[in-house]
Amino acid sequence: MPAACELPSSVGVAPLCNMSFLTGLRSIQLLHKLVDVRKCPCAGPQLPAADGLVVDGGTSDDAEDAVTWLDSRPAWSAVGFEAAPRRCAKAATALRRYGSRATLTCKALSDRVGTSFFALDHEQQGSLGQVDRGNSTSKSVQVETTTLDREFEWRRQDIFLLKLDLQGGEPSALRGATNLLRSQRIWSLYIEFDPYLLEGASSSAAELLALLHRHSYVCHNFRKKYSQAPWLCNYKRANGKHACWTNLLCSRAPDPTLHAHGWREHLMTEFCRAQAKKKRASLPAAC
Repeated sequence: MPAACELPSSVGVAPLCNMSFLTGLRSIQLLHKLVDVRKCPCAGPQLPAADGLVVDGGTSDDAEDAVTWLDSRPAWSAVGFEAAPRRCAKAATALRRYGSRATLTCKALSDRVGTSFFALDHEQQGSLGQVDRGNSTSKSVQVETTTLDREFEWRRQDIFLLKLDLQGGEPSALRGATNLLRSQRIWSLYIEFDPYLLEGASSSAAELLALLHRHSYVCHNFRKKYSQAPWLCNYKRANGKHACWTNLLCSRAPDPTLHAHGWREHLMTEFCRAQAKKKRASLPAAC
C-alpha cells in the first residue's frame, strides 16, 4: 500500500490519501483531486474510465455542481435529483445544453418509491422532513419519491462521487441505496452533516454515521483542513440559537480493518465541542 494510503495517526481522518491533498471546499475541487493520480496515488486503480458518473442528490435550481462537473469532465455524465417542482424546471434548463450527458429526475430521494410532502424552507432549501433551519416558511408541496437503487438498477456504471445535500434526509436516501452500497458501486460520498437537521427529519447523526460505517465507509470532516472554520456555525434555528454543520467526505477504507477505528466518535466529539463554544447555543441529543 502506498504511504499516502496508510492510516493517519489520529483517528477520524479518512485513510484515502490521508485527505492531505485537499485545498478547496467545493465539490468540483474535490472531484479534481480524487481523480488526480499524482495527488492521490492510492486511488489510481479505482479511477473511472472515460465515462465516469457523478450524482447530485440535491440539484437545486442552478444545478451548479452538475454543471461544473460536466464542464470539467467532458466525457463524463451526471445524474441529478430535485424534488421541488419549480427548482427542477430551472435546473432542467441549466442542464439542457449537455444533452444525454445530463439526466435530471424531478423526485425526492428517499427509502421508498411513492409520494410524500416536501417542506420548502426557501429558494435553495427543502426537505422531506420538517426541519428547523430558521426563518422557515413551512410551505409544503406533494412530490414523488424514489430510491437510488430503483434509479440505478439498470445502469452498469458505478457512481464515482455521490453528493447528498438533503437537509436531514441523507439517511433515508442512503437506506434507499442499500443494494448499491452492498455491491460497492458507490466509491465516494460528499454529504452535508448537520445533527440538528437530522433530528428535525426524524433521524440522527448517530444513525447516519452508523449506516455509513456498516457499509465500510470512513468519513472525514472535509472542512477540517481550514482551522478557521472546520465547522460552520453560521445559521440560527427558529428558537434563535446557533447551530453548526459541515461537509463529510466518505470513502471505503483501503484496508477493511481500518474502518473499525473510532472515526465516528471522533467526529461527534469535534461537533459537540464546536457547538458548545457558540454563545446561546444548545446541544442536540447527539451530544
